This record gives sequence, structure tokens and C-alpha cells, in this order.
Amino acid sequence: MRKIILPLLSLIFCINLICPVRVSAQPNTLYFMKGIPQTKDLNPARPGIESGWYLSLPLFSKLDLSANANNWSYNDLIHRGNGAKADSLVWDFENFLTAIDDHNFVMETAALTVLEGGFKKGKNFYALSLTNREFAETFFDFVNHQFFHIHR
Repeated sequence: MRKIILPLLSLIFCINLICPVRVSAQPNTLYFMKGIPQTKDLNPARPGIESGWYLSLPLFSKLDLSANANNWSYNDLIHRGNGAKADSLVWDFENFLTAIDDHNFVMETAALTVLEGGFKKGKNFYALSLTNREFAETFFDFVNHQFFHIHR
């Protein structure tokens, strides 16, 4: 049996190296993981640990980054070129101007957990977290498409 399993696993490993398959995760993977204290950030009723305590490593515990815009993305402004510029990134203001709305926003947030710890005693769970949070929201109007002037 071992003579069959080892070559079969080696073959599967080699096929995965040659033909990588894109595997997408569920957007709520962390929510269903057991034994991870960070699940309490999504649902405080699920502390993530069954018993005992936990302490995170300072400055290495958690980093949360996110950015959002209403109807456009950076790919509308910067993308791969065509023809002689196929190996370069190009600025495409005309594509950006067609993708942008009259009222727009750009929002970004970042959170770095400096130190975190918690313990479970009986049915109660206690946690303490020191987190540095930052957020920025920028709003801009583009009425009558007069925000940029492109001259050729």
C-alpha cells in the first residue's frame, strides 16, 4: 500500500506545481474557525477559545487593511498597455473619466493590534486589546466632468 501512496502523492504534488489551480476561500472563513481568538472581533458571542487564556505577540498579532471606492478602481486609471507597451503599466485618464461618477468617495482603514490577551473563566470570556486604528474618508464631486482637463 505504501508503494502506491508515495508515488501518487508525488504525482499530485508535481501536477499542482505545473498547473496551479486557483482556490478561492469563503469570505467568512474566520467566522467559522474554532480555537482562534480573533473570531470575537466578528461575533463577541464566540470567544474563540474553549478554556484557558491567550496572549498575542506584541506588534505581530493582527493587521487589518481595507480600501473602498464607490464605482471605480485603480485598474480604471492604471492598467497594462497594448501593443508596444504590453509589458508596461500605462495611465489611462479617459477610461478613468468614463468610470467615475458625479459624486465619489475613497475610504481606507487600517488597524494594528499592539497587544491582545484574554481568558475564559466558567461561561464568561474576558479580553483586553490595545489597537491603533486609523481611517480616512475623502469625498469629491465630478459634476459636468470638469474635474480634469486632458489636452492632446
